[in-house]
Amino acid sequence: MSGLAIITFRNSVPGAQSLAESIAHSPTIQALNQTVWAFSLVEISHLLFLVMLGGSTLVLALRTLGITLGDVALGEVERLTRPWLRAGTIGGTVSGIFMSIATALTLVANGAFFIKILPLVAAVLFSFALAGRLRGGKSALQGVCGLAGLGVLALALWLFASTRGLNTGAMLIGGVSAVFALAVLVARSRTVASEQGDRLAQWLAVGTVVGWLTVTIAGRWVGFS
Repeated sequence: MSGLAIITFRNSVPGAQSLAESIAHSPTIQALNQTVWAFSLVEISHLLFLVMLGGSTLVLALRTLGITLGDVALGEVERLTRPWLRAGTIGGTVSGIFMSIATALTLVANGAFFIKILPLVAAVLFSFALAGRLRGGKSALQGVCGLAGLGVLALALWLFASTRGLNTGAMLIGGVSAVFALAVLVARSRTVASEQGDRLAQWLAVGTVVGWLTVTIAGRWVGFS
């Protein structure tokens, strides 16, 4: 499969290249990039916030699927992970924007970065929809968020699978997702009967895990592309 041309912000968003150039030539950004410790500090903070965000949502999703923490009430897991989810979202967004501005000229032409943003949006939608569902939120609202996340994630996976040079990443995502699906099937017998009826929460949990797997793989792809 020859694949599509690599889709980036530069060739898909009008004015993205000129904006990135103006940002890169800003004296403030140039000074930041010359101060290695400052950028390194932001990068470390970004990774820690993403670990906080992804970790809290994965713990909640895996508990919803009955894979881990079976002796802890689902509502209690949601309550304990809630502040980490919120702090990780805020911190990851702020530090991510800061990093993107500092490296705008590089990222605007990076196809992996374009693809990373899509599953990141999907993963956050899934995560908050799942948390809201477990707090007793309205099914309609959680369903809309889930469908929106599913659409964005499907687009990201399709781009990952069909874009020239990124096909290997798609195969890796598929393999990891298949292993996860197998783990879910094995763990189904461990889910208590009272929780097996909430199919929406379970599908949101699956979307959360696959979304964060995609973000992680695409994020690492940014560094190698």
